[in-house]
Amino acid sequence: MQVTKKSKHIIFISIFILINFSVVSQNNNDNNLQTEQINIKNDTSETKQKFSLSNIFKRKNKTETTKKDSSENKKKFSLKQIFKRKNSPDSINAQADSSANDSAGTHKRFRIFGKHSDDTVKTNNIEKPQRISPGTWNTMSAEQQDSLLRAWDEYDKEHYKKKYAFTQKEKECDMKRDKTLTDKLILKKAANKPYKYKRKLINRKIKRYRKTMLYERFDKSETAPSDSLSDAKRYQLINKQYKREAKQEAIRKNKVILKFDRKEERLRRRYKLTDNEMIILNKGKGMPLKGSEKIIYAKARKKQEKFTEKLLKLRRKRSFKLQNKEVRKRIKAEKKEIKKRDKAEAKKLKKKKRDKEKNKKHDSSEYPKRYF
Repeated sequence: MQVTKKSKHIIFISIFILINFSVVSQNNNDNNLQTEQINIKNDTSETKQKFSLSNIFKRKNKTETTKKDSSENKKKFSLKQIFKRKNSPDSINAQADSSANDSAGTHKRFRIFGKHSDDTVKTNNIEKPQRISPGTWNTMSAEQQDSLLRAWDEYDKEHYKKKYAFTQKEKECDMKRDKTLTDKLILKKAANKPYKYKRKLINRKIKRYRKTMLYERFDKSETAPSDSLSDAKRYQLINKQYKREAKQEAIRKNKVILKFDRKEERLRRRYKLTDNEMIILNKGKGMPLKGSEKIIYAKARKKQEKFTEKLLKLRRKRSFKLQNKEVRKRIKAEKKEIKKRDKAEAKKLKKKKRDKEKNKKHDSSEYPKRYF
């Protein structure tokens, strides 16, 4: 009984091994047949194109590599590729593979975020000045601080010049004789560019002054009245205070300049002559005009006169606002004195006129002669 049980186990194990072996051999045969069929197809396609001895000795693995490349190219577009970092290991490997296949100059990568190197504004031979920080600013001398602020002003002028310059399209629209509605809209938008450029520079300057004033603010111990301060320290504090007041005045004046520049731009736009008015105005200076042209000529002259009057008033206000507090008080006091003087002189003139009218001699029969 024991012998028969052992023999049964051996038989079952041997059958199981044979079945597994046969399945594996069938799979291998199938794979070999498939690879042979693929190779035959590739050979036939190659022979159709050109027959050469080098194609006979080519390795079979090349077909597999071409398959892999085609499958990689047919991959779906994913958003992850857009948001990948430039210096990440995956992106570096991808760049290395792409540079091997395609040249960097012919194909530019599509990006939603991040500027291209060509899009950045390059200043003309002006390097970016040193960054203004509390640690470096307070250690600098007065001359170094002034030179740094001047360097930033020059850098801003060059940096924003390209941004607010007139484009080629705007120049072409301006050169056209018959302007369409789109051309007029483009020119209207472009007309504000000089003012925007000036406003940008002034706002940048104001921010810089405010930042430096924050770094230079006084401590409570310095502002408190005490006799313990030395003469040198007191001189430094007074100098610092004057400098702070000068910056505050500069910020105020820059704001006034922006305000009145905007008013002047509006005034110019309001009283701007049309093309037809300009032609007739120039024509009327050297030639006789017709009836309809005379009306347009008179209208254009009135426009110019009103514009000059209002511009002069605006300029007077501007010059007054740009003065210091003390100067403005003095100007107001002088104006009051001038008004009083004018009133007194006007009264004297009226009195003289009345006396002349009373003392007139009449030779007519209605009014008898008056003798003194």
